Amino acid sequence: MKRQLLSFSKLTLLIVLVLMGSGCEEEANIPLLGIWKCKGFYTSNPESFKQIMPEDCKSCYTLELKSNGTVAGQTSTNEVMGFYEVNPSLKQISFTNFGGTEINELFDGRQYVEAILQVHSYQINDLGELLLFYANESQYLLFVAD
Repeated sequence: MKRQLLSFSKLTLLIVLVLMGSGCEEEANIPLLGIWKCKGFYTSNPESFKQIMPEDCKSCYTLELKSNGTVAGQTSTNEVMGFYEVNPSLKQISFTNFGGTEINELFDGRQYVEAILQVHSYQINDLGELLLFYANESQYLLFVAD
């Protein structure tokens, strides 16, 4: 009986380790993880690009997507945090409880926050840029890895 329990314990441990390992491997394959910096607002018309202002601010308009489902970042004037949910197979993403310090937004900060709150899907293009679609399928925020 003791020998069967020991074998069962080893089998259980092996299963747990395999499941934990596959979860980590899956996390590593999520290309969204990391720090992203927004470059501007786009629509499907390439001439509609609007550079996000101020463009020379190094810490403005950043998002850090963490493997635990949290997001942190910076708007034009505020530190922000919240949660995100992603469905990689459908390329869907949404942000919840997104907020932070409450200094009045400057430049494009208010428009940026409003867009983030409407994000529903994403795409990573051939250049490795992250497109976060909001409002409809033709409007998106363009991010580059930071």
